[in-house]
Amino acid sequence: MLQHLSQLPPDLVVSHPFLYDSSGNVLVESQKESLETAKLISLTDFLSSKRNDNWLKFQEKLWLEGSVIMGESKTAYLPFFVKNDTQRVRIWVEIDKNKVEGIESKLDMSEGYELTFFAKEMTFTAQLEKMGFDTQSCLATIDFQTLCEKHYSQLHLDMRHNDLHCGNVLTSGDSFKN
Repeated sequence: MLQHLSQLPPDLVVSHPFLYDSSGNVLVESQKESLETAKLISLTDFLSSKRNDNWLKFQEKLWLEGSVIMGESKTAYLPFFVKNDTQRVRIWVEIDKNKVEGIESKLDMSEGYELTFFAKEMTFTAQLEKMGFDTQSCLATIDFQTLCEKHYSQLHLDMRHNDLHCGNVLTSGDSFKN
């Protein structure tokens, strides 16, 4: 199992999800008593909206990105990503730790999943704080991508690993190594 503090933060954390497999089976069910009709929305529209609707369903499929990430107390996270024409967004779906074993065996990295969620209860910063991230030093993947594009001429592409924490990035003058 991965530990969440050594991972780059996600772009979104979804607290009250309904996660469906390709056959329409519910893999993760929200704590909510009833599921209202969800509004179908694209990732781009969701990221640029004020999230006034209660229940939303992504048009794009979610793809599993790795193993379950154990959080604090009773919480665990399923790390997914959504990719559309213009961007890739990391989404962690919050689940009960007690249900990890049953869900993990049903997940397949080669299958896309559908996500419906209660949008009003999702606030990115509050979720990061709850998960133990120092939100003053975190930069969402989308914001990091924007920053890289702004300074693209000064950057070069290379391999990297996800274990990026203060003790694992070395800087000297105008160069760095991880």
